Amino acid sequence: MRSLLCPASIPTRDARDLCLATLRRILGRRAAALRTAPVAVHADLAVLALWFLLMEEALLLPNPDRRRVLLSSIGAEIEGAIGSVPLSPFARALFTTLQAHHIPPMLFQAPLAAARELESLHGFPSHAEHIAHLRRAIVPHARAMLLVLGLQGERNEVLAEALALGIGLTRRLECLQLWWGRGHLVLPMDDLRLHGATVAQIDKGQCNDAIRQTTALQAERARTLLAKGWPLCQEAGPLLGRGLAFTLRWHSAALSALEARGFNPLGSRPPAGLLRGGACLLLSSITRQPPFPSGAR
Repeated sequence: MRSLLCPASIPTRDARDLCLATLRRILGRRAAALRTAPVAVHADLAVLALWFLLMEEALLLPNPDRRRVLLSSIGAEIEGAIGSVPLSPFARALFTTLQAHHIPPMLFQAPLAAARELESLHGFPSHAEHIAHLRRAIVPHARAMLLVLGLQGERNEVLAEALALGIGLTRRLECLQLWWGRGHLVLPMDDLRLHGATVAQIDKGQCNDAIRQTTALQAERARTLLAKGWPLCQEAGPLLGRGLAFTLRWHSAALSALEARGFNPLGSRPPAGLLRGGACLLLSSITRQPPFPSGAR
């Protein structure tokens, strides 16, 4: 995926095709969700998804120097696309997406700024501050997606924000051990204190009841946010709605997997296998309704 950031003199169409092929290879079965969107925007959606995945990969690198280098490379390519001087396949594809859908540059610049904030942070004092950072880091991705899909509107933006925050919180919980490996704790300190957990216990890999309770609280918050985003599946229409439903089911399943491990965030991350992907695809092809009534499980 990082090879997409290397300078290359290739036609824009080939750059967009390369981004789409790269995303399909990364996602495997999950790439089937792309088929629910109009063919004309498949490459645009791939570019936005790769932007999200590149940012996530950079943030999770344990080596701070390599982390800064990759973030700098991503930033340079984004600025190149914004300034109409794209050099890499990713920047060429992104430039076309920006122009075609009139996406404001700030939607790409804000997540970069939020990522750089983490270099001087080792955790969040409160859940509110954690959510505020996630709002800067991930909600711009969702708003860019709305523009590409033609789903602009105040109601849809509110729904997309909840969906994005739920996905962001879920992914951070899934990768808690990786985040800790790079020196950042994604469990808010006020929640740890509330349940009597300590950073020292996490550092030693000790998962006691206090840490499980803190993780369970975060998982419930993520579920609540995902539930708030479900109405967007109806707003998006029959086809796009099924693609969004797949995305929501996928992350809901990740929370269920965490619950099945007794809310132990320090164990190895379970593989997302064919069974999970197949179940999400099947259910999403049948219905756009949430797996549980709002507020119930």
